[in-house]
Amino acid sequence: MAQLNMVLLCSLLAIAIALAPAQGQDSKMTWQPCEGPARRTSVKNVVLLPDPPVIGSPATFSVTAEIAGAEIPHGAVDITVSYGGVDIYSMEEDLCTKTSCPIMPGSFTMTIIEDLPPIAPPGTYGMKIQAHGADPDELLCIDVTFTLVFPSLFNQCGRSSSLHCMKSVARNLAARWNPNRRALAAEAWHNRKVVLN
Repeated sequence: MAQLNMVLLCSLLAIAIALAPAQGQDSKMTWQPCEGPARRTSVKNVVLLPDPPVIGSPATFSVTAEIAGAEIPHGAVDITVSYGGVDIYSMEEDLCTKTSCPIMPGSFTMTIIEDLPPIAPPGTYGMKIQAHGADPDELLCIDVTFTLVFPSLFNQCGRSSSLHCMKSVARNLAARWNPNRRALAAEAWHNRKVVLN
């Protein structure tokens, strides 16, 4: 009986969340150049689609910048994700997978697509994006802040209101509301390639 009450409570909670306005809907991504020395580029704009990004879905960060000086034949992009002010994930990728190389002086766009972990907790995340050429000097560095939100119930279940789907969503939500959210976020980001494949 207690288990049935818990399932019913979780189902009602999932329905209430689905019918409520999307979490963080008014919360738009923000960005700013990193503190520190001057860089060879001037970042003009950063766009995040969708904004806010949804747990378990891809998010696309497009960075438009102006570069001065000589062309950049190749380089790397370092990405560090933080949750609650603590770094939880970092990686380095080839710059030429994010933009066309060589990068010629003038305007260019760097596109970063991140598959957001399906078990990441909702909340405010930070992302530091640093790019550099063959030399260690930074081309650009930006700090991005965004809010990760739950997917809507309709996105998870379609128009179906089946009890099976709602129970699944309720279990998923209950698993995400873990008191140790920072550790859960770090685990989700580190395991996202495995979880998504």
